[in-house]
Amino acid sequence: MEIKLWIIINCFSIYIVSLFSYLQLDQEMFVIYSVLLFIDYFTGLIRWIMHKNLKSKTAIAGIVSKMVLILLVFSVGLMWVLMHQDMKTMMSWLITALALAELYSIVWNIYEIRTGKKATEYDAITAVLSFILEKIKVAVEKIIKK
Repeated sequence: MEIKLWIIINCFSIYIVSLFSYLQLDQEMFVIYSVLLFIDYFTGLIRWIMHKNLKSKTAIAGIVSKMVLILLVFSVGLMWVLMHQDMKTMMSWLITALALAELYSIVWNIYEIRTGKKATEYDAITAVLSFILEKIKVAVEKIIKK
């Protein structure tokens, strides 16, 4: 069973590295973004523990949420290829926007950890996703009009 798991992990790794190359992703930017995802998740766990409302379901949902954001980066990049657009600029913008949203969340987590006060956090990730959805809608409308 362990060997099969390692084969799956290695195949997945090869696939991810191929996507990086194909989409011309800046690996340094993506690593920084990934580290911010981890820090946000970790500070979120600490915040949940402080408020005594940590549940395994919530923790798993957090991991899945972070993984889906990484899939979003690849999905937008692949779509940009289909539209014959400048991928490097778009991917840099997307990763930067998502990284800033993660940083915003980290600061809120640390604020709650330091003060002990439960605060209403503005969901910056949802704001970025809404912006992306609006851009996709505009692109689709342009295609339909042609």
